[in-house]
Amino acid sequence: MKQLSALVILFFLSLSLSAQESTSAIVKKWKLVEVEEFGEKYALTDAQKADFMEFTSDNKFHGLINGLAIEGSWAEKAGKFTISPNKEKSVFKVNWVKVLSVDSSKLLLNYQSTDLIQTKLGYSAE
Repeated sequence: MKQLSALVILFFLSLSLSAQESTSAIVKKWKLVEVEEFGEKYALTDAQKADFMEFTSDNKFHGLINGLAIEGSWAEKAGKFTISPNKEKSVFKVNWVKVLSVDSSKLLLNYQSTDLIQTKLGYSAE
């Protein structure tokens, strides 16, 4: 019985630690380093050179895309991230934003603009 209790405790502890690790991977400031549209990678424009995204531990984010402000909230469940832009407060307008991948040094986002064009944005940790 003690062994079973210990195994259950270890299981939940490891599950909790892995959830904290995946969440902490996104909580930082990210600098834009790569833009891709229609399968082609492009050099950053002057407007994009200052672009960033910052995700905070209170599940909010803010940043610049194409030099325009965007902000909102984010959530993580079972290792998958959801980003919800605040359409009233954000100057940069999008239909949706998705996290394609994230680790301790790289973040890859995909968004659909209001004219239905999808763009991938690659970030590196600052």
